[in-house]
Amino acid sequence: MKRPRRELNQALVVITDGNDDTSYYSLKELIAKIQEADVQVFCVGFLDDLPNKGIFRRWSNSEAKKYHDALLSISEETGGNAFFPQDASEIRGVVDEIARDLRGQYSIGYFSSNPARDGTFRTVKIELTDKKTGDMKIRHRRGYFAPEK
Repeated sequence: MKRPRRELNQALVVITDGNDDTSYYSLKELIAKIQEADVQVFCVGFLDDLPNKGIFRRWSNSEAKKYHDALLSISEETGGNAFFPQDASEIRGVVDEIARDLRGQYSIGYFSSNPARDGTFRTVKIELTDKKTGDMKIRHRRGYFAPEK
């Protein structure tokens, strides 16, 4: 399937309590579908309180922790960001940060060394190598689907 080239990036903001009642797709399948659609996802999760770390300094396996990790994974894999406000009064700050994020994005490109036109997912890793970057962070999609014949 040949995807048309889009000139504008697409973003989706998901506001949720994180509860997964009747999913059709597994988390892995959902992330693959979003990546294929080339959409950046920003998750805003109003979750129950996360438990404190346990005796071995690891998180307990609570439902809230699972939902937190799922929203974080969706956002990270698509180049978005996840937010976990404590109450609705924080939503304005979250929306402002998402807007700043979208306005401050840069696009980069490269030519793959893999000439196969097979429609497979290809992982991309981008990192800062200049030590003077301070607290700069890079958020990006974790990959893309190669074009098909």
